[in-house]
Amino acid sequence: MLDKSFIEKIQETAGIQTIEDDEGLMYSNEQLYPVASPILVKLNLTTLQGIVDYIVIHNLQTDSFIHVKSPWKVCLYSKVTDEWNRRTEFADAKHDEWSWFSDERLTPEGFIVLVRRKFLETEVLSDLLKLVSTIKAEHVETSKDDGITQTATVQSGVVLVERKELKKSWELVPYRTFPDIEQPESEFFLRVSKVSEKSEAVSLRLVETDDEKWKLTAIDRIREFLVNKLPKDYPVIA
Repeated sequence: MLDKSFIEKIQETAGIQTIEDDEGLMYSNEQLYPVASPILVKLNLTTLQGIVDYIVIHNLQTDSFIHVKSPWKVCLYSKVTDEWNRRTEFADAKHDEWSWFSDERLTPEGFIVLVRRKFLETEVLSDLLKLVSTIKAEHVETSKDDGITQTATVQSGVVLVERKELKKSWELVPYRTFPDIEQPESEFFLRVSKVSEKSEAVSLRLVETDDEKWKLTAIDRIREFLVNKLPKDYPVIA
């Protein structure tokens, strides 16, 4: 029969054991988890101005810095870390990530509705939508020389129909980042196809050709906005 002292000895040796090797590294016979103090719950914002206002309201001009992570996310952190080497994330600002339907074929009506919703109104955009609304399926052709240049029959007025070469590219301004800054301009290709040989209907695609350059431009503009709004030498990392 096991006596009380024997059971107590087993309990003493059954706890967490640590061992130090010859190089001074510590090991444990069980996985340990830190018992850290609670950290501040960050505030979720939707504009860059919201980040600036947070800094001013909480007097964080000397105790924080900003990290521009992408055209869609900006984070406000503490400069110092706690005993567990954690930084406090005071707040972040998020914008919906840009997505475009480059592979989706749209009817002229659907194309116009989608483009008006996703792009800033400019003279170039007005010209594009005007062209799209008049394209007819007759003789939609693609040049054999470069595979890009297209011609199509367009309707001018009520009955006048003419052949017209379609522009290869269009400089457009989508809504892709925070509204606080000027939206970056990018190049898009318009591609027109006949739905079928027997149909007069056409389908359209607007193909984005610049996937990275505009992101760098947006990040630079976000940083410039924040630097101009905050005290001199306030750290903004981009």
